[in-house]
Amino acid sequence: MEGLRLMGLDEEAVVVEIGTAYTKCGYSGEALPRSVVKTPSALSNSELSESEFYDALRDFLNIIYFHKVQSRPKEGATVLCENLMASRKLLEAAVKVMFEDFQVPILYLVMENSLPVYTSGGYTGLVVDSGFTDARVLPIFEGIPIVNSYQSMDCGLKKVLECMKTKLELDNDQAVEDILVKMAKVSFGELRKELQERKEDRDYYVVPKGSGTRVKVSLRQRFTPEEVMFGDYDSNQHNIAAGVLKSLLKCDIDTRKGLINNIILCGGGSMIPGFQERFEEELLNLLDDEDFSKLKGLKDFMRVVESPYPRNLLNWIGGSVFGCLPRLEWFAVSRESYLEKGLSDKLGNFYLHCDRPSIQELFSQEKAKHIT
Repeated sequence: MEGLRLMGLDEEAVVVEIGTAYTKCGYSGEALPRSVVKTPSALSNSELSESEFYDALRDFLNIIYFHKVQSRPKEGATVLCENLMASRKLLEAAVKVMFEDFQVPILYLVMENSLPVYTSGGYTGLVVDSGFTDARVLPIFEGIPIVNSYQSMDCGLKKVLECMKTKLELDNDQAVEDILVKMAKVSFGELRKELQERKEDRDYYVVPKGSGTRVKVSLRQRFTPEEVMFGDYDSNQHNIAAGVLKSLLKCDIDTRKGLINNIILCGGGSMIPGFQERFEEELLNLLDDEDFSKLKGLKDFMRVVESPYPRNLLNWIGGSVFGCLPRLEWFAVSRESYLEKGLSDKLGNFYLHCDRPSIQELFSQEKAKHIT
């Protein structure tokens, strides 16, 4: 990852991605996060007040800065990967803690769903994030997120875990999650047809973490829960592939070819074996549906990017790459400005203003300065 250090980075920035289930943290320019820890459940409770978020974040970020990444927050910038759908109170509390308690000099706020596109080596792509609570689709064109095409579907890993928990009749969440990681698969192609026609079942046995006993898992229990991510579109069920096509329909016609040619799968759900094959299969089948007839001509251009990095870490890795780009004032909030003016309306997704140049243009300008 040394090559990233040639991209304009003068000093390392701490990169923090606070996910619903797990938080990743480390330094910009590194290939993988230094630490992945469980996110406190309180941070997922949208009913908390800003002061309650503040108290929870202060303790949590203290662990992140001083124990997990062992940094001096006063001496360097922090890149905060922001969830587009996160509570405004949570974001405001995070900024307040970083500036007032940890005295971070500069904070870079970037939308986490836009970050995986940087790992593909380009600035245009369709990010499909199969996360814990939901699945999200966000098109990025020339480095700018097309927010009006954003799609969110209630078919994340949480639904898969709930379905598996019911079928296994287990109350141990840790054991169910371990079984999901070790044994779950997504059916596709001939295997999918075979499972639908198969009358006999087959049993497997596993001793999951957090459980001292052996658990019986049938063949159907391994494959069935994942179907919630690819529900029947005709029955108005959530389907990740359908979400992608709905997103493309909302994009300008001139951008669609470039977007579908650079699909980036990320998130924990995309790590399940068979996910990519089933996703591609569903996408091709739905392109023949009358609702998506305007997109049928894109069939030959569909391509899923093969990433060399773990897909469940792509948001953070994208943040690591972003931290190596020339410092862009469009994304920055300084401590000095915060103490003088407060949060202002710029906070959050302020970098989406259409009057700013694209990241590609800004980066090209920076390179031209060094050449001349």
